Amino acid sequence: MKSPSLVTSLSSSSSPSSYGIIVRRTRTFIIVGSSDRVDTLLDITPLPPDGSHEIVQFKHCNEPIQTMPFDDGLPYEKFRLIFTSNNGSVVTSRYLSYNQSDQVLNYVEDEKTHQSSLKVARFVLWCDNFLRKGLPKATEDAVKVRRLAKDEEEEEDGGICVICRDKYQADHTIGTLACKHSYHEECIREWLDEKKHCPMCRIPIFHYYF
Repeated sequence: MKSPSLVTSLSSSSSPSSYGIIVRRTRTFIIVGSSDRVDTLLDITPLPPDGSHEIVQFKHCNEPIQTMPFDDGLPYEKFRLIFTSNNGSVVTSRYLSYNQSDQVLNYVEDEKTHQSSLKVARFVLWCDNFLRKGLPKATEDAVKVRRLAKDEEEEEDGGICVICRDKYQADHTIGTLACKHSYHEECIREWLDEKKHCPMCRIPIFHYYF
């Protein structure tokens, strides 16, 4: 999971208690926690044409998952992720493997799998925090706001907001995204109400790097 995963859909403002993660690129299915009950599925799918990015879709469930919750005609390897955290950081993480009869086997001990479990555990914590905030709050937090100083009028992205095409002036309120592109705060917030990406570079505002 070396490429960025992009969150594009969200419909819950409360934090789910358990996850199932479908990773289509590595053909793995990961259940998070000690129970087979999955409240939220995270379906991670490579984006065309080159697959260099991945998209994460949230799907809410109400029933325990006994088998793979999808079928695209190819086999998947199944794991259970057990991890502990403290103050938003992963402390311990391990995978349990399954056999072909869907029975839990032993902990997987090799270093590569351990590193994968750490990355997925961190991703789960990030998603949990994202879902807890809800989409409106997460969108609001994605814009860093400041007042423009007199000597920054021409330096800030060429001195023009590309959304409204007006020149920046001293004391204008500027909103900057994680990609470092800036706009009038009001302009970028109105833009993000409809589109969840930067107007200039098209990078989605919600992303997580494995």
